[in-house]
Amino acid sequence: MAESLVSKLLESFDELERCIEMTKDVLAQKDGVPTDVLARVKQYSDIVAKQRHLATDLRDHLSSENWEEVGRHVR
Repeated sequence: MAESLVSKLLESFDELERCIEMTKDVLAQKDGVPTDVLARVKQYSDIVAKQRHLATDLRDHLSSENWEEVGRHVR
């Protein structure tokens, strides 16, 4: 059950990454986009990448039944 929840979470990250990439593409075609907007989009991309990494680690710990690390990740 927990692994399926993590899989759904990873699917959500896929969708977020697609949206962020589409946003980057649209902004790249526009003139005069404020740098703070571009920086914010980059921040979103970085946040999703970090969250994906944590979720992937959690899935791996669940698969190997490493409950100590699972507990550490979900605190």
